[in-house]
Amino acid sequence: MFKISAEINEQDIKALMQTYSKDLVRKAIRSALDRTGTWGKNYLAADVSQNYNLSTAKVKRATTVKRTTQTNLEVTLSIKGKQLSMVDDFNAWQDRVGMKAYVRRDQLWGAPHAFINRGRGSGKKVGMIRVGPKRYPTSGKPGRGPSIPMLVNRLSNREKRDSDLTNHLYKEMVDQIAKRTMGLSQVAETE
Repeated sequence: MFKISAEINEQDIKALMQTYSKDLVRKAIRSALDRTGTWGKNYLAADVSQNYNLSTAKVKRATTVKRTTQTNLEVTLSIKGKQLSMVDDFNAWQDRVGMKAYVRRDQLWGAPHAFINRGRGSGKKVGMIRVGPKRYPTSGKPGRGPSIPMLVNRLSNREKRDSDLTNHLYKEMVDQIAKRTMGLSQVAETE
């Protein structure tokens, strides 16, 4: 499991509540948290895609954002532990030793004695491995790659990711407060 954290300083909230109503600040916080969760999902997908040979769409489909509720001001990003396939997800290729794929730009990941076979009827590529003394091909799991949470946990820029998320959260807070107070100031000017 992985954790991305961004927190709002308690003093900042108290300062906002001295200027604006409690209800307005709470709505702005909820909206900022929800928008930051969505931004975090896209940021994470781009980060994984940039570091690994994997499409952002696959990471986005595996990632869900649990938004805030009236009683819980917390946003959760969770990634399904779906096992990736070397053949389908990392475009593995055949060589003399086995099946290989670029899992990370600077690393090659392979399965020795494995080979790529087209499935009967569907024509879908399947990763297989040769076993036994006569090396008969058997369908197995040699074409399995790492799971998406494993790829996320391997990323080394965790502090930068948390810092970017916190900065984005504060930017969203300012935007949401401004959005809500603009309407109030326009009403006050017309009266």
